Amino acid sequence: MHQNKPWVVFFVALVWGVVASAQLQVKDAWVRAVVPGQQGTGAFMTLQASENLTITAASSPWAAVAQIHNMAMEGNVMKMAAVDSLALQSGQALTLKPGGYHVMLMDLKEGFAKLTQLPLTISFKTANGSTQTVTLQVPVMANAPASSSRAGGMDSKDHSQHMETMKH
Repeated sequence: MHQNKPWVVFFVALVWGVVASAQLQVKDAWVRAVVPGQQGTGAFMTLQASENLTITAASSPWAAVAQIHNMAMEGNVMKMAAVDSLALQSGQALTLKPGGYHVMLMDLKEGFAKLTQLPLTISFKTANGSTQTVTLQVPVMANAPASSSRAGGMDSKDHSQHMETMKH
């Protein structure tokens, strides 16, 4: 019976890794479509976590630069700037949307305008300091999907089937 204990420990550790990596849920993700030659666009989504997390970065093989940005009005001027990180509180949804926080994709690679799905990786730190990533396959659309918060309501459209989570 003692010979089976290492396998039990391994199995428990494997199951814990899967549970621990399922901390970030993404809903209603989409990337604004571009015209040929356009060098920037935004990615939008609703994020929710089962524990406090900090979104630290984004990346895509189709953009040389991907940053977390915030767009806000200062007086009569719309200003956009990169932010180092974005806190996500346990159980509270945070919507990345046009006119607010979003993922800015810049220096787009040739052929981007023909994409229907964009691979997008979101990096985050957990409360215990471990770094993880979630890779999504995000639809490229001209306008926000009808189910997104920008369109007036949220639904349960979950992108977990398009996600791959990795620990680092």
